[in-house]
Amino acid sequence: MKVYNMAVDLSHQEEIKFSDTEFIVSKTDIKGVITYVNKTFTDVSGYKRTELLNQPHNIIRHKAMPMCVFKLLWTKLGNDEECFAYVINQAKDPNKYYRVLAYVTPDKDEHHNLVGYHSFRTVTEKSMEETMDHVYDLLNQEEAKYPSRRKAIEGGTNLLVKMLGDLGFAGYDEFIHSLINQQ
Repeated sequence: MKVYNMAVDLSHQEEIKFSDTEFIVSKTDIKGVITYVNKTFTDVSGYKRTELLNQPHNIIRHKAMPMCVFKLLWTKLGNDEECFAYVINQAKDPNKYYRVLAYVTPDKDEHHNLVGYHSFRTVTEKSMEETMDHVYDLLNQEEAKYPSRRKAIEGGTNLLVKMLGDLGFAGYDEFIHSLINQQ
Protein backbone atom coordinates (compact mmCIF):
# COMPACT_ATOMS: atom_id res chain seq x y z
CA MET A 1 0.00 0.00 0.00
CA LYS A 2 1.36 3.42 -0.98
CA VAL A 3 1.36 5.99 1.80
CA TYR A 4 0.49 9.58 0.92
CA ASN A 5 1.77 12.76 2.55
CA MET A 6 2.91 11.79 6.00
CA ALA A 7 3.36 14.81 8.26
CA VAL A 8 6.68 16.40 7.40
CA ASP A 9 9.10 17.83 9.92
CA LEU A 10 10.51 20.93 8.26
CA SER A 11 13.08 21.44 11.03
CA HIS A 12 15.52 19.18 9.15
CA GLN A 13 15.50 21.49 6.14
CA GLU A 14 16.80 25.02 5.76
CA GLU A 15 14.14 27.63 5.11
CA ILE A 16 14.93 30.15 2.40
CA LYS A 17 13.69 33.62 3.22
CA PHE A 18 13.14 36.46 0.80
CA SER A 19 12.29 40.11 1.26
CA ASP A 20 8.76 41.44 1.63
CA THR A 21 9.63 43.82 -1.22
CA GLU A 22 10.26 40.90 -3.59
CA PHE A 23 7.60 38.96 -5.47
CA ILE A 24 7.85 35.55 -7.08
CA VAL A 25 6.01 35.52 -10.40
CA SER A 26 5.34 32.72 -12.84
CA LYS A 27 3.00 31.88 -15.67
CA THR A 28 1.93 28.49 -16.92
CA ASP A 29 -0.05 27.15 -19.84
CA ILE A 30 -3.44 25.53 -19.20
CA LYS A 31 -1.76 22.23 -18.27
CA GLY A 32 0.44 23.84 -15.60
CA VAL A 33 3.65 23.86 -17.65
CA ILE A 34 5.84 26.86 -16.81
CA THR A 35 6.08 29.48 -19.56
CA TYR A 36 7.53 32.41 -17.57
CA VAL A 37 9.44 32.98 -14.33
CA ASN A 38 10.90 36.17 -12.90
CA LYS A 39 14.36 36.58 -11.40
CA THR A 40 13.07 36.36 -7.84
CA PHE A 41 11.64 32.92 -8.62
CA THR A 42 15.02 31.65 -9.81
CA ASP A 43 16.91 33.35 -6.97
CA VAL A 44 14.68 31.88 -4.26
CA SER A 45 14.12 28.41 -5.74
CA GLY A 46 17.75 27.89 -6.78
CA TYR A 47 16.75 26.80 -10.26
CA LYS A 48 18.03 28.40 -13.43
CA ARG A 49 15.41 29.89 -15.70
CA THR A 50 16.18 27.25 -18.33
CA GLU A 51 15.60 24.48 -15.76
CA LEU A 52 12.11 25.80 -14.99
CA LEU A 53 10.73 26.75 -18.41
CA ASN A 54 8.68 23.99 -20.05
CA GLN A 55 8.57 22.02 -16.78
CA PRO A 56 5.40 21.24 -14.83
CA HIS A 57 4.89 23.81 -12.06
CA ASN A 58 4.80 20.97 -9.55
CA ILE A 59 8.58 20.70 -9.98
CA ILE A 60 8.64 22.84 -6.81
CA ARG A 61 5.92 20.90 -4.94
CA HIS A 62 7.08 20.16 -1.42
CA LYS A 63 6.03 16.89 0.22
CA ALA A 64 4.69 18.92 3.16
CA MET A 65 1.88 20.24 0.96
CA PRO A 66 -1.44 18.45 1.37
CA MET A 67 -2.78 17.16 -1.94
CA CYS A 68 -6.26 18.43 -1.08
CA VAL A 69 -5.03 22.06 -1.09
CA PHE A 70 -3.83 21.70 -4.69
CA LYS A 71 -7.11 19.99 -5.60
CA LEU A 72 -8.95 22.97 -4.11
CA LEU A 73 -6.73 25.40 -6.03
CA TRP A 74 -7.22 23.61 -9.36
CA THR A 75 -10.99 23.36 -8.76
CA LYS A 76 -11.23 27.11 -8.18
CA LEU A 77 -9.12 27.84 -11.27
CA GLY A 78 -11.25 25.39 -13.28
CA ASN A 79 -14.29 27.42 -12.22
CA ASP A 80 -12.58 30.56 -13.58
CA GLU A 81 -11.96 31.86 -10.06
CA GLU A 82 -8.86 33.29 -8.44
CA CYS A 83 -7.32 31.60 -5.43
CA PHE A 84 -5.15 32.59 -2.48
CA ALA A 85 -3.17 29.76 -0.93
CA TYR A 86 -0.46 29.22 1.65
CA VAL A 87 2.16 27.09 -0.11
CA ILE A 88 5.35 25.37 0.99
CA ASN A 89 7.66 24.99 -2.01
CA GLN A 90 10.66 22.74 -2.50
CA ALA A 91 13.85 24.46 -3.64
CA LYS A 92 16.18 22.80 -6.11
CA ASP A 93 18.40 21.85 -3.17
CA PRO A 94 16.42 19.02 -1.51
CA ASN A 95 17.48 20.31 1.91
CA LYS A 96 15.84 23.71 1.40
CA TYR A 97 12.29 25.02 1.15
CA TYR A 98 10.44 28.32 1.10
CA ARG A 99 6.94 29.41 2.06
CA VAL A 100 4.75 31.75 0.08
CA LEU A 101 1.33 33.30 0.04
CA ALA A 102 0.25 32.57 -3.53
CA TYR A 103 -2.33 34.47 -5.52
CA VAL A 104 -3.21 32.45 -8.63
CA THR A 105 -5.50 33.65 -11.41
CA PRO A 106 -6.66 32.39 -14.78
CA ASP A 107 -4.79 34.11 -17.63
CA LYS A 108 -6.94 35.07 -20.63
CA ASP A 109 -6.17 36.31 -24.11
CA GLU A 110 -7.81 39.33 -25.76
CA HIS A 111 -10.87 37.19 -26.67
CA HIS A 112 -11.26 36.05 -23.04
CA ASN A 113 -10.08 32.52 -23.84
CA LEU A 114 -8.13 30.75 -21.12
CA VAL A 115 -4.46 30.54 -22.09
CA GLY A 116 -2.94 29.61 -18.74
CA TYR A 117 -2.45 30.75 -15.17
CA HIS A 118 -0.58 33.57 -13.51
CA SER A 119 0.85 33.20 -10.01
CA PHE A 120 2.08 36.05 -7.85
CA ARG A 121 3.70 35.04 -4.54
CA THR A 122 4.79 37.00 -1.49
CA VAL A 123 6.40 36.25 1.85
CA THR A 124 4.39 34.85 4.74
CA GLU A 125 4.29 36.07 8.30
CA LYS A 126 5.31 33.89 11.27
CA SER A 127 1.77 33.81 12.68
CA MET A 128 0.40 32.51 9.37
CA GLU A 129 3.17 29.92 9.13
CA GLU A 130 2.48 28.54 12.61
CA THR A 131 -1.26 28.26 11.97
CA MET A 132 -0.97 26.82 8.47
CA ASP A 133 1.83 24.39 9.29
CA HIS A 134 -0.40 22.94 12.01
CA VAL A 135 -3.39 22.73 9.65
CA TYR A 136 -1.26 21.14 6.92
CA ASP A 137 0.20 18.60 9.36
CA LEU A 138 -3.34 17.53 10.27
CA LEU A 139 -4.35 17.33 6.60
CA ASN A 140 -1.24 15.30 5.72
CA GLN A 141 -1.93 12.89 8.58
CA GLU A 142 -5.50 12.46 7.31
CA GLU A 143 -4.37 11.92 3.72
CA ALA A 144 -1.87 9.30 4.89
CA LYS A 145 -4.73 7.10 6.15
CA TYR A 146 -5.95 6.23 2.64
CA PRO A 147 -4.62 3.62 0.20
CA SER A 148 -5.32 5.61 -2.98
CA ARG A 149 -4.48 9.13 -4.08
CA ARG A 150 -8.14 9.86 -4.87
CA LYS A 151 -9.32 8.71 -1.44
CA ALA A 152 -6.47 10.60 0.25
CA ILE A 153 -7.49 13.85 -1.46
CA GLU A 154 -11.14 13.21 -0.60
CA GLY A 155 -10.29 12.50 3.05
CA GLY A 156 -8.09 15.59 3.31
CA THR A 157 -10.74 17.76 1.68
CA ASN A 158 -13.44 16.48 4.04
CA LEU A 159 -11.24 17.24 7.06
CA LEU A 160 -10.38 20.71 5.74
CA VAL A 161 -14.05 21.54 5.18
CA LYS A 162 -14.91 20.30 8.68
CA MET A 163 -12.06 22.24 10.34
CA LEU A 164 -12.96 25.45 8.52
CA GLY A 165 -16.66 25.00 9.33
CA ASP A 166 -15.84 24.40 13.01
CA LEU A 167 -13.87 27.67 12.98
CA GLY A 168 -16.78 29.52 11.36
CA PHE A 169 -15.29 29.95 7.90
CA ALA A 170 -17.24 29.33 4.70
CA GLY A 171 -14.12 28.20 2.84
CA TYR A 172 -10.36 28.11 2.48
CA ASP A 173 -10.11 31.56 0.85
CA GLU A 174 -12.03 33.18 3.69
CA PHE A 175 -9.71 31.48 6.19
CA ILE A 176 -6.57 32.60 4.33
CA HIS A 177 -7.93 36.17 4.10
CA SER A 178 -8.51 36.17 7.87
CA LEU A 179 -4.87 35.24 8.42
CA ILE A 180 -3.70 37.94 5.99
CA ASN A 181 -5.78 40.52 7.84
CA GLN A 182 -4.15 39.55 11.15
CA GLN A 183 -0.69 40.40 9.83
